Amino acid sequence: MESVRKRSVSDYSRHIAAAPEAVFPLLCPVRELEWIEGWRAETLHSASGLAELDAVFTTAPLSDVGPEVWVCSRHEPPRRVDYVRVGRHTAIRLQLTLEPAGQGTALAALLVVSALTQDGDAIVAAMGESPCAALFAPCFRMLEYFLRTGIMLPRAQALAGQG
Repeated sequence: MESVRKRSVSDYSRHIAAAPEAVFPLLCPVRELEWIEGWRAETLHSASGLAELDAVFTTAPLSDVGPEVWVCSRHEPPRRVDYVRVGRHTAIRLQLTLEPAGQGTALAALLVVSALTQDGDAIVAAMGESPCAALFAPCFRMLEYFLRTGIMLPRAQALAGQG
């Protein structure tokens, strides 16, 4: 059966100069407040208050897609965390995997964006060929900067390739 709506599948990876055990806890909608400028998340369900299997969060992302509900669908510290994100126009599966690599971590993201509406089709069409790289290159830059310095890298600098 053919899909009715548009879908984008893309990936991105980067070496992070920190061990998976240091990186993994920061891949949480609550902990991202520490290192992503402008990030906002609200926990709805979580025994620990952080990312865990079946935790549910809402976010107001730094884009035009609007608020989203996130469900942590896989949580295997310090190797893998998956989220399913659903908004008005898109459903997104985000898979983050971490592998030890030399003195750091090979951090890989897989992003599957599925349109739910006509507006979602337009969002997916506007993403281009590698939306995962466009989203995660600055994000991983901010993460690595935070791990190295303990302070947040301004979003403008991350987008400009600095840090």
